[in-house]
Amino acid sequence: MPTATQNGHPSTSPLCQYPQSTEDVNTTAKIATKYKVPMVPYSGGSSLDASFSAPSGGFSIDFAFMDRILAVHEDDMDVVIQPSTQWMELNDQIKSTGLFFPVDSGPSAKIGGMVGISCSGTNAFRYGTMKDWAFNLTVVLPNGHIIKTRKGRRDDYCGGGREGKTAAGVLERK
Repeated sequence: MPTATQNGHPSTSPLCQYPQSTEDVNTTAKIATKYKVPMVPYSGGSSLDASFSAPSGGFSIDFAFMDRILAVHEDDMDVVIQPSTQWMELNDQIKSTGLFFPVDSGPSAKIGGMVGISCSGTNAFRYGTMKDWAFNLTVVLPNGHIIKTRKGRRDDYCGGGREGKTAAGVLERK
């Protein structure tokens, strides 16, 4: 199988899509399902478990162009972000509000990959892992269906606030 590159990393996926919206991912999922081609999401390639590898080839969906922080809701203590947002950049952007995102992975890790492997980090004992901080996700299933994993407002299930103000991440389409 030919080798391509994604953000400078080798890949076995000869087909690579760079979506800019949920609709772009949806279109790719429908095509991949129709032709029975595997899809491999890719956000940063910093994972140590090679979760972005494509041993069977297929579509690589590189979220490099979906890296924006779309909204910060200081009063609700949450943010709306895209999957290739780096967690350290997120913390830099929300620092002035008194919020911080406590899940700390490798410095170049991106939120989409952190969600994909339920990242933990050194703050996990005190603040929990990624599954405790990622909610209201917009997810494109392999068949192209788009779902939202809403759980309600953060205060509804996190007890209203913790010691220090923290921000929960929301992967969202735009």
